This record gives sequence, C-alpha cells and structure tokens, in this order.
Amino acid sequence: MCNPGGLHRGDRMAERPRVVSTNPVKWDIYLARPAPAELLGAVEAVSERAAIVKAAKEFKVPPAKLIAVRRR
Repeated sequence: MCNPGGLHRGDRMAERPRVVSTNPVKWDIYLARPAPAELLGAVEAVSERAAIVKAAKEFKVPPAKLIAVRRR
C-alpha cells in the first residue's frame, strides 16, 4: 500500500526543513538553581544559545548557570 503523498511514515520530518528566524526575539533569562529559578531579566537574540551568551556578558554570570526561555 502506498501513502497518498508517496512518503513513508518516517520520511515526513525530512520534507520540511527547520526554518530559523534571523529576527531577534525576547528571551527571559533565569539563574538555574535547585528551586525556584531566579529571573535575572530579558535579552533579545536570534537563538537560545545566543541569548545565554549575551546574558552571561550582561549579567556577569557563567553561561552554564543560565536558562533562556522564549517569550510568547
């Protein structure tokens, strides 16, 4: 039996490449602690990794101790 689109079930993800926006978005930056995480502030960046690097410089905290959450 053939699928209507001619693709196998596992091939569906291959048909749509992930699009990464080049527009900066706001990220909330938290200091990772056992509980609760502390909100340090917000930064604008194109990716989670870029947001953490930018926040580490801005808030003078090691990047390994930061968590970035995209604002909606």
